[in-house]
Amino acid sequence: MRFILGKAQEARCRSVIWAGDFNIDWNGSSADWPEMEVMQHSGVTDVMQPKPGGLPLYTEDSEANLLRQARRHKQVRFDTAFCSPGIECVSARLIWTEPFQFADGSGLWHPSDHAGIEIR
Repeated sequence: MRFILGKAQEARCRSVIWAGDFNIDWNGSSADWPEMEVMQHSGVTDVMQPKPGGLPLYTEDSEANLLRQARRHKQVRFDTAFCSPGIECVSARLIWTEPFQFADGSGLWHPSDHAGIEIR
């Protein structure tokens, strides 16, 4: 995380969006995931952070994802997006949470074991 932030600072980027699979459960705590502290204290906004009192979001969810159901139970938010100060995120949501129909109509499947993220 320090490397990512350092590269943005080196390039003198003022408006940056970082998005992806960080392999950290952002629904967890920094006690469990110490790498979180870097982002939490950097001034960036986690645009997928649930509202206080809201339900947690899962980008990898064995209850909803057919690919994930083939493996052990897992509900984590490994994927997220961060916006640097000065970027206003007006909406953020999970996408591709429903399975797709195969073109030949033979069945349903998910394209990945992770949901996608859409931010605007």
